[in-house]
Amino acid sequence: MIKVRTQRGKPAKDDHRTYEASDIDPRAAGLTIGAVALIVVIVALGVTGLFRAWGAIRQPPSPPPAGVAGPRLQVDERADRAAIEARARARLEGKRGGVPIEQAMRDTAAAGWDAAR
Repeated sequence: MIKVRTQRGKPAKDDHRTYEASDIDPRAAGLTIGAVALIVVIVALGVTGLFRAWGAIRQPPSPPPAGVAGPRLQVDERADRAAIEARARARLEGKRGGVPIEQAMRDTAAAGWDAAR
């Protein structure tokens, strides 16, 4: 059987305690809890200081990926424009394979506009 301690009898006239007299002293309990909390904070700050001192929190920067070149800069705008137009003209004239545009228009007209769809 478990014995339970309780306050017996009427409390004294000036006794306004809200705890059992046979329990631990509230000031001692408060000091113990405060000391434990203080120890936890000190240990956390110490570990954080060590990480910062050793640089373990910051990772070294990763190297740039190899083989990835940026976009080409346009050195000569007129030469680039002439090269683009020459490629387009060669494609329209059928020099790079396919049918020249004039021949394609004649074939479409001969077959009828509705046959192209």
